[in-house]
Amino acid sequence: MEPKVILDTAVAEAIWTGGQGAQWIRPVASGDLPAALNASSFAELVSRAPDRRAEIQLAALASLLNIVELDLDIAQKAGQIARDLDPDDPTVMSSAIVAATALQLKIPVACIDEEFFSAMGCEIAEPA
Repeated sequence: MEPKVILDTAVAEAIWTGGQGAQWIRPVASGDLPAALNASSFAELVSRAPDRRAEIQLAALASLLNIVELDLDIAQKAGQIARDLDPDDPTVMSSAIVAATALQLKIPVACIDEEFFSAMGCEIAEPA
């Protein structure tokens, strides 16, 4: 099934942190919301998993998602976005990759920082 939204890394991390992003996890986990996650976001999440339980939760979530590989088009767009926003801030790149993936797939972003993703030209998904 084609994804209807792409999860920002902070939203996907809510699988073990709770908080604002959790509103997106429930409909994804129940199968009501087909979603995507960029492979670079998945790698970032693996590195942040605080314990074995979180790793298991992440693996379960990933099995429900369309994992999108970083290809040349997405990489180029992400680089342009990061350069336009703040080329000296290395933390911008991971969000720029999510934004570029959303733009490439033409789907909205499920995110916490709506203002940031809007500035990158993304449509913002509304919670179900």
